[in-house]
Amino acid sequence: MSRPAREDVLNALLSHIQSAFTASFTAATVRGSQTLLNPSSTAGVFVGFPLAGNGIAEGTTITGLSPLTMSQPALANGAAVALQTGFALVDRRAEFGDNVPAPALFLRCLDEEYQWQESLQVLVLKPEICIVSKAGADPDAVPETALNTYMDAIDAAFKADDMQRQRFTLGGLVFWCRLNGKVEKATGDLGPQSQVWADIEIIVP
Repeated sequence: MSRPAREDVLNALLSHIQSAFTASFTAATVRGSQTLLNPSSTAGVFVGFPLAGNGIAEGTTITGLSPLTMSQPALANGAAVALQTGFALVDRRAEFGDNVPAPALFLRCLDEEYQWQESLQVLVLKPEICIVSKAGADPDAVPETALNTYMDAIDAAFKADDMQRQRFTLGGLVFWCRLNGKVEKATGDLGPQSQVWADIEIIVP
């Protein structure tokens, strides 16, 4: 069995993490109201993420989960409107300027190494993931709270899919994909942009 290509592994990981922060659900909208009623689910819905759907104004974001609220009032009444939320930007090339759409998800792999287990060569990829948000834009909020929520979701995204060995394998693509190393936060206390970085280790036989 041949080793999967590096790009295939990294793109699969990026897609998997993106899916953990993407949600499609239904809710009732009331024209002029910022509250979404009777949501079918709030799993994968995060404060600060963009919201799209019929009757939702462009540029609207999620502002609260209980009740489910948005930054702009609905433009129309709807009983079970199909809504979508997720990252504003997902890329393999990191950007950090003030004009970068947020929240944004970046993945880059700047380090790797070969290891030998007797006669077997193993490739170890060491990518890092970054989430950029504007959690610090609200002077009444604790910016770190949003970053902690993001990290909780990332932790859940790395749960084992090989239950026998208790490993996350990207659906069998790799031997082991795991969070391993330091988590760094720039909380945004002094400015609108906040960031969280997490190290990942991928063992590819």
